[in-house]
Amino acid sequence: GFAWGWPGAVYGTGFAMVINRAPQIIELIRYPDATGVSVAMWLLGATGSLCWVLYYQDARLWAPLISTAFAGLASLAIARLAKRRHRQVNASRLSPEVALYQA
Repeated sequence: GFAWGWPGAVYGTGFAMVINRAPQIIELIRYPDATGVSVAMWLLGATGSLCWVLYYQDARLWAPLISTAFAGLASLAIARLAKRRHRQVNASRLSPEVALYQA
């Protein structure tokens, strides 16, 4: 913040928020197990980010808007990947006849 000012500090924080979510995204891409990952909580986080984005847009605060928008998109990516992994696990638990019927 001292070197780049307020916008630089906010962009740095936004970068940290996205990087903070990267291990979860990588884990969901690499491994089919999504045990312990709550789709609802990540969607709630993305909804909170959307509310902040709308506030920042109204206040014309572009640095936090961009940072929060990227963090919200990362949260949506985690929710989407987790939902897909949960569906894959549930489909593999079904008997072949039930899986054929649902397809």
